[in-house]
Amino acid sequence: MLQYRKYTEIITPHSHSAVRRNAACTDSFGHTYECSNKVSPAGAFPYDAALTFSLGCSDIPERASLYIHADGLSSGKGEQGMRLAMERSMCDGGCLFFVRIERGVLARLSEGGLFYYRYELDFRTDTDSDYDEGAAGRVHFCGGSDGSSDFLWLGGEAEQPQPMSDGIGERQLLLYRPERESLLPGGFIYHIFVDRFASSGKHNVRAGGIAAHDWYCGDIQHASVRGGELKNDQFFGGDLDGITDKLDYLASLGVTVIYLSPIFDSPSNHKYDTADYMRIDPAFGDDESFSRLCREAEARGVSILLDGVFNHTGADSRYFDIYSRYGGGAYKNPDSPYRSWYNFGATDDEYECWWGIKILPRVNGEDPGYRRFIVGEDGVIRRYMRLGAAGFRLDVADELSDGFIADIHSAVREEREDGAIIGEVWEDASNKIAYGARRSYLLGGELDSVMNYPMREAIIGYVMRGDAELFRSTAVGIYRRYPRVVSDSLMNLLGTHDTERILTVLGGISGDGKDEDELCKMRMTTEQRKKALSRLRCAFAILFTVYGVPSVFYGDEAGIEGYHDPFCRRPYPWGREDVGLRDYVTRLGGLRRRYRVYAHGLFRICFASPELLVFSRGEGSDMLYTAVSRTDIRYTFTRPVSCICTSAEPPQSEDGCTYRLEPNSAYIFAAGVRSDRCLDNTQTNYSGAFDNV
Repeated sequence: MLQYRKYTEIITPHSHSAVRRNAACTDSFGHTYECSNKVSPAGAFPYDAALTFSLGCSDIPERASLYIHADGLSSGKGEQGMRLAMERSMCDGGCLFFVRIERGVLARLSEGGLFYYRYELDFRTDTDSDYDEGAAGRVHFCGGSDGSSDFLWLGGEAEQPQPMSDGIGERQLLLYRPERESLLPGGFIYHIFVDRFASSGKHNVRAGGIAAHDWYCGDIQHASVRGGELKNDQFFGGDLDGITDKLDYLASLGVTVIYLSPIFDSPSNHKYDTADYMRIDPAFGDDESFSRLCREAEARGVSILLDGVFNHTGADSRYFDIYSRYGGGAYKNPDSPYRSWYNFGATDDEYECWWGIKILPRVNGEDPGYRRFIVGEDGVIRRYMRLGAAGFRLDVADELSDGFIADIHSAVREEREDGAIIGEVWEDASNKIAYGARRSYLLGGELDSVMNYPMREAIIGYVMRGDAELFRSTAVGIYRRYPRVVSDSLMNLLGTHDTERILTVLGGISGDGKDEDELCKMRMTTEQRKKALSRLRCAFAILFTVYGVPSVFYGDEAGIEGYHDPFCRRPYPWGREDVGLRDYVTRLGGLRRRYRVYAHGLFRICFASPELLVFSRGEGSDMLYTAVSRTDIRYTFTRPVSCICTSAEPPQSEDGCTYRLEPNSAYIFAAGVRSDRCLDNTQTNYSGAFDNV
């Protein structure tokens, strides 16, 4: 039987001659791709690039071919593919196979941009072969394999190709159309639920709402059972002017982007049931309040993103008007100008709504009138961009069509050339299927970024359980599959208005089986909170130093606890913060300002085990390392490094190379050296070896 040894892949958008040495190539938008003999640079490339696929083998197959095919769902032509014979070149320690695909060849298979491929190795030495040695470089349309042990197929989404067995499939290739980078890379996003962050005292609670009697009131309005009816009409008085008053605090954290929950007029405290897109909710302020916030934020180097809820409106809205408050709404009014926005059944009480929630009638985003209303010259997008917004986060992006998202993106970029569109996508956005359709979110002209929920699960999995494989597969897989400009812009998060508070999650005390009244009052013990805080510091260290942009939900840096919605939406505890945690986040934010490597520096996992995680950012002389230890460990670098941030006591070292790392602690090291092989595992003693590729 064949024994799998080691296979190393490089894909480069230039001729195969450059692959035989270390090189770097840059596309027309200045995005640089590393081409080394150690690590595959990417699995996503500009659409018009010629690509050279190279495969280094420590054993020596007689022949190799590359089989590549279009994604059948997105191409519209089925799974069209081709097989390319690869040239072989002998080298020290093995051989190198390579083949070049000229620009435009893959486009003839599909304009969809998503492809899958595998390497097919043939170890047979006889001359009776499926492949012709003289046919290297020629195209062969796909055929089959005889499945014998003389053949080995390589695929998978690990950093390097793996044998296709035990559920390992083909490798993904994404071709995208580059565009100008948004304002996101290198930044720090702060997510604010407006009613609960800060109050200026200038605005009254809307009529009919319930005013909370105390900002620090622990009694959050909740249903009798989870998922039960809840009006969400308890208001704490947070507003836009209150946020403006706290801009100096946010700037001190290192925040560069404030992402606001919806501010459009709405009867609820969360505002996801829009009543009037063209009016800011009076409880939050008015146009001048918003413009002032944007101006004052911009003066501090901070941009404002709004939450765009364009898949549905409120039933109690100007557009649907189920209670006849406004006049002219679509409900029971065939002559309404908004009638075509909604999908009615046999009666007006049978209308399409979001996930069956009757107070949220779904809007038809393909309706020309609605589309103009949102993205037209005087539409919603341009109105708020002209007031000072820098972009939008798109609520439930999976339920908006690709065309609608593209129009929103165009409207934003026409108003601000580096404006940002972030999509609420909970899964891998590079190959997402929603409602039976393959989405083209990352192919260019749609989303600049997505909410990186997979990374959230990976970070939690590591700091809670030491799940190194989950972190490795998630971090490496996303980094390989996404365009670099998207990876550098990803909205990495630990908590949002839709999740339990991250401190509560890391406390590990489940709320299962508890009723809503119990969950409202539940808090951690002192010992539970201490453990949760140490875990959270480790999680924050990863969040702030991995590729992408960290996003902190208001108050997570202050130590807020809370189970699921609505308990995760308590007011910010001004004057009662966990100062130590807040100061630690401030130090991490300062590192992102100080080291630009966090904007675009290459990411590489150096070592990952249940006891220790180490990854690097950067290249050349500017290298930073994040180390998270879950036990008492000694870590040795072969060249001196310095610790520039830690969640524990500063680690001691006599020679600048060997450090003792404490349990449940995070450290960030700086070294003027490039790392390609960092650690060898010998139980709890780890030594690093750095070499130039």
